[in-house]
Amino acid sequence: MVKISIIIVTFNSEKYIGNCLESISKCFKDIGHEIIIVDNCSKDGTLDILNKRKDILLIRNGKNQGFAKACNKGARPASGKYLFFINPDIEFKDPLPENILVFLSKNKDVAGGGFSHIFPSGRIQRICAGYIFKPLDHFSEQLGLYVLFPFVRIFNARFFPFQKYWNDHPAEFICGGCFLIRKEIFSEISGFDEKYFSYFEDMDICNRLKNKGYKLHYWGSMRIIHFLGSEREKITFLSLKANYTSRYYYFKKFYSPLWLPFLWLVSNIGLLARFIVFIFYSLYKIQFYNIAKKYFSVFLSHLNPVNYEK
Repeated sequence: MVKISIIIVTFNSEKYIGNCLESISKCFKDIGHEIIIVDNCSKDGTLDILNKRKDILLIRNGKNQGFAKACNKGARPASGKYLFFINPDIEFKDPLPENILVFLSKNKDVAGGGFSHIFPSGRIQRICAGYIFKPLDHFSEQLGLYVLFPFVRIFNARFFPFQKYWNDHPAEFICGGCFLIRKEIFSEISGFDEKYFSYFEDMDICNRLKNKGYKLHYWGSMRIIHFLGSEREKITFLSLKANYTSRYYYFKKFYSPLWLPFLWLVSNIGLLARFIVFIFYSLYKIQFYNIAKKYFSVFLSHLNPVNYEK
């Protein structure tokens, strides 16, 4: 009997997907599960790896349809009571504790939850869980205040205090890179909002769950390794633009339109600041120059507020 439908969206993921699937095989062998992979038109060797697997349902998209739409497509044929969305650059080291499913079966108002993400070094990734993203969090993030002052709560309001990341407790936000949710509730709220191509679709669904009275839970005692790919490799003009466009749509959807000029101004200050920082870094490593150019291109595209919605 299938209890959990594991759904993975791949896009040029050959570096990680093999190890990800092997870790699932080892850590979920005692739990009835199925694996559904939606490939967003990978151009590397991802499909060569996936085509050799007999233990997955592979759905191939003819083009990159974005994360939210691909997740929804993977959820449709799922037969499990729970949907478990994970990124291909995640590895499990320990079996999923049975008490997590017991907890969910006893607490019907809890829609789902997630686990602590750590780097291979063991350092926590604070983005794995926290609180709903608000306008002032955007200000703190774009100006880098949460990095400069990691222990000042006003600049880190979207994150848990550091010590809470190792414990089990309720959460408002769970990262979409490792997101467990009841299928019936996922269907009830119509899944991920497909207007997000990538970024902020997870914050959106957590916000909608909260507004409907559902809760989420964070199991900090269950730790997974999240490689986060190579962040510099992920930085492209299109990914940066999608990030900022998604932010605009998120704020427009959940907050007063009076915040939008603030969002536009702070976003462009943040983009320009990142351009300057990477130009400085390029004096030491020339590869940072290409990143700086991408930030500057997105900055120019957003100088006109009309372009910010595109």
